[in-house]
Amino acid sequence: MNPNIEVITPELWAVNSGYIKAGWIRELSPVPGLESVNKYASLTNDGIMILKKESEFYPILKQLVPKIMLHTDEELQLCHKLNHKAVLDDYEKLYFNVMEWEIERRRVRADYLNRFPRLTLKSRIKKLLQKVGEKIGYYQNSD
Repeated sequence: MNPNIEVITPELWAVNSGYIKAGWIRELSPVPGLESVNKYASLTNDGIMILKKESEFYPILKQLVPKIMLHTDEELQLCHKLNHKAVLDDYEKLYFNVMEWEIERRRVRADYLNRFPRLTLKSRIKKLLQKVGEKIGYYQNSD
């Protein structure tokens, strides 16, 4: 792992975005069109949220985002609907913005995981038995 990447949780990393632009961090591949969720965070194509260390809100976000990531999808959607309150203070705005980031991160992560076929237990056992059979010579050509 690159020493310039701080792993806060498996789905939340922190890095200086200047390092990515300079090419020092090749492990991160930003989502095309979503390269910057905003000036405080970005997403990778596999659903990892990256906090930007140079942001003035980084210390607050480092504590807030992991707590919001613990919410269920239903809780996030319910709170997202409550966001239409007429007057929000700055803390509420920050909280709701981070919730929107998490909703988007989960959507990107789900899209990423859906690209790969899932093997059932039956198909895994069948593949294992076939490989074992090849090793012991059961599936040899009879020519």
